[in-house]
Amino acid sequence: MFAQVGDQIVVSGCRTGRRDRACKVLDVVNASGDSRYVVRWDDTGKLDTFSAGPDATIVSSEHGRH
Repeated sequence: MFAQVGDQIVVSGCRTGRRDRACKVLDVVNASGDSRYVVRWDDTGKLDTFSAGPDATIVSSEHGRH
């Protein structure tokens, strides 16, 4: 899974009582297979370094979900 600057990543709330979280990709730290991203979380506005796991979906700023 690879995201680009401007894409949104949605992390599924896998546990009961946990809701989905979304963040916007501001920078790609490492463009290899284990990409890390600088993101801003929609719910808190905080900046974070994030690695997408299997519970994440990328919403492309150009093409929809992948």
